[in-house]
Amino acid sequence: MLVGLILHVLSLPKKLNECVKNWSLKSTVLYFCRIVYKVVMDKDYYWIVDIGSTSLRVFAVYLDGRMQLLASYPLVTEFNGEYAEYDAHTLQTILQQTLQTFPSQGVALAAGIACQRSTVMIWNKQSGQPLHAALSWADRRAHAWMQTVSVDPHWVRSITGLRWSPYYGIGKLRWLLQHVPEAEILKQQQCLGLGPLVSFAVQQLTGQYSVDESIAARTLLWNVVQRGWEAPLCALAQIPMELLPPVKSTLADYGYLHARNIPLKLVIADQSAALHALDVPDDAVFINIGTGAFMFCRAPLATWNDAALLNSLISSDANQQSFAIEATVNGAGAALQWAAQHLGLSDAELKTCTSNFEKIKAPPVFINTVSGLGSPWWQAGDETRWLDAETISTDAKIAGVIESIIFLIAHNIERMAHHLRLREIYLSGGVSNIAGFAQCLANLTDMPVKLAQQSETTVYGAARLLANSINAASLAPLTLSAAFMPSTESNQRIALRSRYHVLLKHLPASEPVL
Repeated sequence: MLVGLILHVLSLPKKLNECVKNWSLKSTVLYFCRIVYKVVMDKDYYWIVDIGSTSLRVFAVYLDGRMQLLASYPLVTEFNGEYAEYDAHTLQTILQQTLQTFPSQGVALAAGIACQRSTVMIWNKQSGQPLHAALSWADRRAHAWMQTVSVDPHWVRSITGLRWSPYYGIGKLRWLLQHVPEAEILKQQQCLGLGPLVSFAVQQLTGQYSVDESIAARTLLWNVVQRGWEAPLCALAQIPMELLPPVKSTLADYGYLHARNIPLKLVIADQSAALHALDVPDDAVFINIGTGAFMFCRAPLATWNDAALLNSLISSDANQQSFAIEATVNGAGAALQWAAQHLGLSDAELKTCTSNFEKIKAPPVFINTVSGLGSPWWQAGDETRWLDAETISTDAKIAGVIESIIFLIAHNIERMAHHLRLREIYLSGGVSNIAGFAQCLANLTDMPVKLAQQSETTVYGAARLLANSINAASLAPLTLSAAFMPSTESNQRIALRSRYHVLLKHLPASEPVL
């Protein structure tokens, strides 16, 4: 550090001469303080673990906004009918390895975890050992049970903000309790861990058994109004409330990382973290596109009651909660992966095809029901396929998949616009960086689209929240591109909208707008 300070001083003789010439003791001292701060503090960072659907990654986010990927581990989901799960012992090993993954220089000011929202686990709290595979957000094994339950969907939505759906935690947690042999004995011994994946991760990293509100709210068991586990819903699913992890605010004390004096101060849902990477105005819709596409408009809880959309708890501290209206598209990156497997494309070949998207003028319509239809349909939908594409090139087929993602997003934005005055779109995530994607969305929605210049919005948003929570220097929002404005070329837009309506005709009718 001292060598770095000396080199920095020697590299700026003109500035030193100016200080000497003017001989202001105050300015000279302040100048040297700034040098010391830069040399020392530029190496300090926030340590962020990002647990997504396909990987677990570890980042250092420095005080000047730089992001360094420290490690990346794949998470492989196995699909079998309505089952979707991945190996929990592999996850446990990866989490333990993260505790050895730090930059060689600098100080970690605080740690945070951003995690996929609807994956759940069961484990032995005493030993830390998983008892079953992790059940992915895409798992639908509870579908049959949930169809048989008589429950008022309006009541469920009024207290949870969600729809009665097998994708959320309630049915999957019930299934684990009923099908894991060790569960009953460990429950009697008060050693059973049961909850969202992030509660397992927190215990592995700090020893605490807890979860944050933004992820607890995706279980269909959390009352977002009263801020507590909802007893009637727990009883309905035969889940004893005392088994569920204690719930804390998004920004809270979650203990210290094992063998390190680093406080874990943030636990948050991954999509919620992404929203905090940018300063999104109230009249804009924020869209983060990865495996799925998630659309958010900031709004107070129960501003309006459209059953086809969600009231999502975004983040919280001890005093307040932040909510947003949410819409979801299940088949975004997942649809591109489905197409690659269906067409026998390698990752490199898929990347080449996506790079040609804006060159394809009339791609075939793709019936995108990959992983089921999200909002505003909330059902499985028809067979996934291209229409009239037997003689169409592979590039054109992939372009059709990309357009289908844009079509589903646009339909949800139209739904939101019935209730909110929306003026622009903020776009982030890997799929959004496909050349031509933002322009196509602008053309279809007739709204300007601004694109985040950094795809790691989840990680950066988590770091911004951490900086505010520990009263450190704030991190600036991510840089945005110049706005992509709707095209004035009418024939192109007419053809685009025509393909959009063809897709809608092949999808089920959604619930009427209230």
